[in-house]
Amino acid sequence: MNNRALLTILPAIMLFLSGPAYPAEFFDEAEVLRSEPLTTIRHSRHLAYECFNRPETDDLIELLHWDLGTGHCSVEETTETITGYRVYYEWDDQVLSHVMSEVPGSHIPVRVEVY
Repeated sequence: MNNRALLTILPAIMLFLSGPAYPAEFFDEAEVLRSEPLTTIRHSRHLAYECFNRPETDDLIELLHWDLGTGHCSVEETTETITGYRVYYEWDDQVLSHVMSEVPGSHIPVRVEVY
């Protein structure tokens, strides 16, 4: 085989031997910079215990408030529930974030795909 034919076929052979390019995947650890709780706030209104007893007064306004269950007889409660944590971490000189269900430690696992 002459050199010219070899130079023509060689790139095709190299391409065939290298195979298709698939993304590579590996796992590493990233340093956690900070985490912030994510919360849900719920408001509810219910009758206060003092509303069940008739007030001992002749004041018509207070009796109407008691009778209608308005005014001081209703109590508003606010509950705040933590639903997750936004975690800021550093990997490859970049600051990234991810939502997690639990508080992380000082490092978290990261999955890296290389194309």
